[in-house]
Formats: sequence, structure tokens, C-alpha cells
Amino acid sequence: MKKGKELELVIAAIEKGLSPDAIVEHDIFLPVLVSNSGRTRQIDVVIRQGKAPRETLIRPDSFGHHAKRVKSFNEVNNDIKDQTTNLYI
Repeated sequence: MKKGKELELVIAAIEKGLSPDAIVEHDIFLPVLVSNSGRTRQIDVVIRQGKAPRETLIRPDSFGHHAKRVKSFNEVNNDIKDQTTNLYI
């Protein structure tokens, strides 16, 4: 198993321990909010909490397995705007 996948599973286990009702999804495609063409982006891990219409989508960052440096506030903010997630951890 790849190191990145192991980290995804650890994050999923931690989240399920903290919030047993959370749904953890792997390798899903979410719409890009700023795309006029309906483009989607593949996300490694998404944590869903709550029920519609108040569902919260949480996207953990890259876990460091392919990040070369710490992202700036603007980079993180652009990532959030680009995807259909509410929180970015």
C-alpha cells in the first residue's frame, strides 16, 4: 500500500473516532465552482458531516505525502474556492 493511501486511512479512522456519524469518502470527483464548463477535480479524501441542506464537506490537505512546502493563506483560500468543500484542514 502506498504511503499516501495509508495516511488517508489514518485520517479516516481518526475522523470516524471523533465523529462516528461522519462519512469518509476516497478518490471522489467534486465540481470546480469557478468552472463554466462543468469541470470536476479528483479529491483524495472528503469527510461529510451532517445532513442536507446543512451538510459540511471537509477536505484534508495533501497530508504532506506530495506537498513540497507549506501553502500560503491565498493558496489555501483559492483551493477552497475552487472546490465544493466547506472546510480545508
